[in-house]
Amino acid sequence: MDDEFDDDDPEFEEMPSDSDGKDERRHRVETLFGGSVQQEIPYNFHTPYGERVDEEAAEMLGQIKINLAESIRRKDIRPSVVYWTCWMQLKNSRNHTHFDHLCNELASLIRGGSLTWKHHQMALGMIILLLRPDVPCSPIVAETIIKSLVSESLNIRKLGSSLMAVLRLQKRAKKKLTITPSDLLGEVEPRATGCFGERLDNACLKYDPQKTPRTAQEFDFFRFVNKTYVGYYLWPKTLEIYAPLAHQPSLRRNRDELDPSEVPIYDHFIEPQFLDDLVRFFSIEENKGREKFDTNRYLLFKGLFRNFGDTFFDAFVPHLRRLVIDRNKETAEASHKCAAEMVTGIIRGAKHWPFEMLEGMWDKLLPILSDALQNLSPENRDNWGTCFATMMEDGDPRRLHRIIEFLSLLAQTEETRTFHEANYLYLLQGGFSQQEWRIPATLNQFYRVLASKFDHPYKSVRDRVGSIVASSMLFDIEIPFNHSSNTESPTIRMFLSEVVPRLEQLVTITRSIHEPKSGSLWCRQRTRKRRRSWSACAVVLSHPYQVPHYVPDVIVQLSNHLHDPHPVPSLHGRVQGR
Repeated sequence: MDDEFDDDDPEFEEMPSDSDGKDERRHRVETLFGGSVQQEIPYNFHTPYGERVDEEAAEMLGQIKINLAESIRRKDIRPSVVYWTCWMQLKNSRNHTHFDHLCNELASLIRGGSLTWKHHQMALGMIILLLRPDVPCSPIVAETIIKSLVSESLNIRKLGSSLMAVLRLQKRAKKKLTITPSDLLGEVEPRATGCFGERLDNACLKYDPQKTPRTAQEFDFFRFVNKTYVGYYLWPKTLEIYAPLAHQPSLRRNRDELDPSEVPIYDHFIEPQFLDDLVRFFSIEENKGREKFDTNRYLLFKGLFRNFGDTFFDAFVPHLRRLVIDRNKETAEASHKCAAEMVTGIIRGAKHWPFEMLEGMWDKLLPILSDALQNLSPENRDNWGTCFATMMEDGDPRRLHRIIEFLSLLAQTEETRTFHEANYLYLLQGGFSQQEWRIPATLNQFYRVLASKFDHPYKSVRDRVGSIVASSMLFDIEIPFNHSSNTESPTIRMFLSEVVPRLEQLVTITRSIHEPKSGSLWCRQRTRKRRRSWSACAVVLSHPYQVPHYVPDVIVQLSNHLHDPHPVPSLHGRVQGR
């Protein structure tokens, strides 16, 4: 026993007395929470015994219960099995009671207002760590987290962004249908084997500007497929799609129809003063020149509009209009960041909205995006780039046709300001690249615009054009045993047919300028040799990801010119280094 309680052990050091004791105890509590507790809760708290588990485990549990009941009926079971089964059920009930009591007690302490700011932050952090996917969030906990969004403390407001987790717990299950590819394709037979890529049987997944839903009836007729990999390779035997909207939970609900934990969220966001304070705090600058897109805030807005539909949308619109036209050097960066997070959350949260809701949203949101693009700056460009890329990610282009049409018009806009022209191209690249192979008509239209900018006078625009051209040709892949590409998007062959004549014209002009007037045979031969070398280098560099059968022969020919006069050897060396 003496070894167990060693006087030299610092953990059993005598506690200070009088006034120092209270501070020492507070310090030890804070150290305990900041170290052990914060590590133990997220990583070592195991799910208590319960029946809210995944479907497969639930089926197994049901079968065990049936077998157990049958064994009890036949009295072919040991009493200990019955005893431990009852014990586990009792323990689960007690754990659930203790869990609810702990969460509600922490929330009551915060609401009481007697905690210091540090203890307030600790208690709120504990509540957030205790949120579980298998236990409903209580109304008092939901309200506590909501109120922290408009706290005067920055750290508490950041913790309040965890409301996104509460909204995720409140997400209502959507009904899905299991269908076969034949059900989706109709008369077209799905390809079970053979080549990957764009084919007749996956053409229905592509965006066609002439076949987009323009009425509610047409919208309900479409079967949307969000993931871009579906159908590009082999079709699965079955796939899941969302059932028609008529079979989904209603998004327009009165307050009386909400779950108890949803009521505090509804009551706060329906209140104009709360929304004013929320937007004001979310648009406060934190890091001058380094305001980064906040994923937690975006997910908060996404969950809000996913769960409540367009209930709060009209209240957000005036704030968005004010934020995107902010040109004040002191506040514009944070304002645009906040607007980008809101817009992204609204569009992603509207994934399951009905046609009328979507049309109303686009009618008000697209003019706001136009204003935002007119007020782009170097500080907020990346945040809007994240916004456009995220809103287009994992979305069926036929559902997103309004934003695709908006971006297509933006691509054709003649912009005289070089900075805005380069930024527009950056945003377009981020949005279109998320759709990969499914928008060939749009990419071809975009490519024609890009081709006119190959010789743009400003390097920033030319660099962006080159990057977009490369990304738009990612699916120009040579199919094995076919030696050809089946993509309808822009191809390398299209690019070469556009660029090679310009290069030949450039070489002709260069030769006419630099070729000596005496017309010596040696100069003419040297010029022809240099032309052939440039052409060979262009052929090699045009295949960065694959090696056609003729490229190795071209590389061998280039190696024979490593000792030619400058600048041929340096050019060849760079090409072979690639």
